[in-house]
Amino acid sequence: MADFPPCRWAREPIGEDRRGCVSPKLVTGPRGVHLSTCQHCYCRDHPARPAPAGLCRHLGPRLGVEVCPVCPHTGGQPVQIPVHECRIHGRCTLAFPLSGLSCCTRCPDSSPATPGSSVGSVRHMTYFVCPLGQVWQWNLRELRKRISLFNGRRLVFAVEGGGLAPRNVVEHELEGCGVEWIWAANDPALKEYVGFPHLMRSLSQYASEADVTWYGHAKGVSSEGWGSGVRRWTSSMYSALLDYWPEVQRQLQSHAAVGVWKKRQGWFPANGSTWHYMGSHRWIRNRDLYARRWDEYIVDWCCPEAHVGGVLRWEEAACLYGEQAGGPPDLYLAGAWDGWYGEQRRSWEEAHIVDRQTPVLVSVVICSHQKPQLVHQAIRSVIAQTTDSWRLVVIDSGPLIDAGEFRGRYSGDPRISCIRSGEDRLAQRPGCPQGWCHNRARDAGMIVGDLVCYLSDDDCYAPGALQQWIDAARAHPDQSAWMAPAERVRVDADGAETLLGRLDPPAGSGADRPLAGVVDGMQVCCRRSVLPAWPEDAASAPRADGVWLDALGAAVPIHPLPALCGRHRHTPFSTYTRE
Repeated sequence: MADFPPCRWAREPIGEDRRGCVSPKLVTGPRGVHLSTCQHCYCRDHPARPAPAGLCRHLGPRLGVEVCPVCPHTGGQPVQIPVHECRIHGRCTLAFPLSGLSCCTRCPDSSPATPGSSVGSVRHMTYFVCPLGQVWQWNLRELRKRISLFNGRRLVFAVEGGGLAPRNVVEHELEGCGVEWIWAANDPALKEYVGFPHLMRSLSQYASEADVTWYGHAKGVSSEGWGSGVRRWTSSMYSALLDYWPEVQRQLQSHAAVGVWKKRQGWFPANGSTWHYMGSHRWIRNRDLYARRWDEYIVDWCCPEAHVGGVLRWEEAACLYGEQAGGPPDLYLAGAWDGWYGEQRRSWEEAHIVDRQTPVLVSVVICSHQKPQLVHQAIRSVIAQTTDSWRLVVIDSGPLIDAGEFRGRYSGDPRISCIRSGEDRLAQRPGCPQGWCHNRARDAGMIVGDLVCYLSDDDCYAPGALQQWIDAARAHPDQSAWMAPAERVRVDADGAETLLGRLDPPAGSGADRPLAGVVDGMQVCCRRSVLPAWPEDAASAPRADGVWLDALGAAVPIHPLPALCGRHRHTPFSTYTRE
């Protein structure tokens, strides 16, 4: 029993081993329920069992302290670090401060420390589309404008059949967006229900504090002919829930769901629904959804709209605006939007103008080759960024994937993809595997961010690197590439680091100012729309990033930024080390 957190439904004791319980799913008599019943929560509304936390899965009791071989002396005195018993290696030290985390530097089997994750730092997208008529295309284009908000999985359930647009036409609308398409036969009677249970099941493994999911659908495909205001209704949901993310995230800190046009109205008694968001679009915290009866559905077209009201209580859900609106048919009619409905939207948006922002997502690509300890440090430097608007692709040559280096550590984070490069086959012929891997990631649609940057497996980003590039992209929409200074560091075999100076952006860049050998590829970020190919010939292998930088500089100006982007590290394991 001690392993379970307190039940959210348990109330004051009313007798020996009995408590009052206000769970809507657990009907009790006047004397309450047994404490064990409420804690085990047979009603399945109990919060999920907390996952064990720790710096390293092998780290045991503390044995003592020793002088850190990496940390600089403080006030002339050596830094003392704890020494722990290790179930794998006998003893282990925690050293090498990195972006606010600690690495188990002497243990290649360590698990990375998990940074504090705020609610909503991992954002999933679930969406349903019936490609009937023309309004579905407008819906997908509205979604595409905002799709960079989603740094988790992007799932779209689409239906096909007579009178509907073909697959290739539908998928083209979200081409290059990293969408996972699920297709099924259309059922006009069940509409969105056809895909809703599948979408819910697909994300059930992501139930951490950080995970949140938005559900939406292409609205108006069957009602635009008579509903003159349906696009304004749909636009209000896209705008409130996807354009004002800072306010939505604040609401998710204290509410299990967030939406607009909230109304007290049940549907059918099948799932106990007592309220709903009109129009279905909403955010929900995964940890609250999947700790309850999330897999009970009304087998009806209204299922997605009614579902949230059967899982959550009214007071657990926030409404940004439009609470207790009149509902259909008003929301479908243009005249209603010229009055109270339109005013609700206008007044809320004016009050939250500071929260309106265009989402910008950064794709980080790491090329990995047999440097387990170093590549985990590189990955941690991405996880520890001050922004959560990133996705990471790790392209490994094969041995580390075969050894399970990435599976156990990052499989629970949908922002991180670890794939095999096929470099073992490339080794049979001359070429530049690094360039081939980066081009493969680009051409196969693995890079979905608005901005793209490359990190070697032996380098590390500073915590504010990605935010600096995002800020520059937002502030200067006319610019396409940026370059920041980096520290050059020599890393010895024992892990000790020596600063070698800075790599500063040159005064000018472009075709008349080559960058090869002047800066490193990790120092540059560019928009995906101008991303050039990497060289794949053998002659360019020792300076592949330099050739890529020169190609980028010849295409667009690369603008300097002031803050350090990270550390360019020269290690005994680096493929090409230049000091």
